[in-house]
Amino acid sequence: MMMVMMMMTMMSLLLQELVRRGIPQPFRGLAWQLLCGVDLHCPEKTTYSSYLKKTSAFEKTISRDITRTFPSHELFKDKDGVGQESLFNVMKVLRFVLCFESNRWFLYR
Repeated sequence: MMMVMMMMTMMSLLLQELVRRGIPQPFRGLAWQLLCGVDLHCPEKTTYSSYLKKTSAFEKTISRDITRTFPSHELFKDKDGVGQESLFNVMKVLRFVLCFESNRWFLYR
């Protein structure tokens, strides 16, 4: 039992050192989800993916507004960059799960 605890401690220290050195960009999203204990097969993730596949009448409006959102922020300033694409995806999905009535936002049920 003591040997197992020592091995886990050594692996934990090794993982900490590797993270400190930097996670390569292509693996960061997945790595942080795993390190934070996110369930990669949760129903919400499947739902999010299914909403991304849908077409919305508001896609052109969202795209136009994305370029005006935080124009000087490093993450969003590149037209059609990763930041703008990520923000577009979140806004597109929110369009399907939220509705606006009487000056208030509601979740669709």
